[in-house]
Amino acid sequence: MNLRVSRRVRGRLVAATLGLALAAGVGAVVAPSPAFAIPEGGWCFSNWITGVTNHGQTFQALPGTTASFTNQTSQTATWTRSRTTTTTFTSTVSTTTTFMGGLDLGVIRIGVQSATTVTIVQTVTTSQTDSFSVPVPPGMTFFSAYGSWKLHTTFTYHQLRYGCVHQDFPVETAGQVTAHHIVSESGSAPGWRIWQ
Repeated sequence: MNLRVSRRVRGRLVAATLGLALAAGVGAVVAPSPAFAIPEGGWCFSNWITGVTNHGQTFQALPGTTASFTNQTSQTATWTRSRTTTTTFTSTVSTTTTFMGGLDLGVIRIGVQSATTVTIVQTVTTSQTDSFSVPVPPGMTFFSAYGSWKLHTTFTYHQLRYGCVHQDFPVETAGQVTAHHIVSESGSAPGWRIWQ
């Protein structure tokens, strides 16, 4: 699936860009080359992604929240933990390619979600009291951590730059992008993870 979104950006005309020159005592304007020209109406950008690869979901724990409990008794014990704070989890994207118009996070999120059929969000904030109580059998060790599940994907990001008014000077840039998006599906929302 290729999702294209156009965005308009106005450029500012400066004297240096115009390459203003004086010749023989008469003012003369040197026309800018397409590589450095700022077209009428500024630049517009069309963005889309292709080749989305799903690397699965990973749990990213907040620092300092991982703990363990070992039941050293002969009876089942209950392990309880609670956390009351406001935490904002944020999805991340990274690339080594320079895109003049930047990365459109909305295009990326919609494209990744469509390709993977996993419900994702850019940010989510938890502000309620999160707690759990789990029975631990004799001799068993349980672990827990507070964090969020993130979907790891890679894909190619495409950006077409062109003049807004006349669609002139088109230049396409493409590069590899790595993304870790917060999963907002039932059972994968930010919170406690418990394992043995």
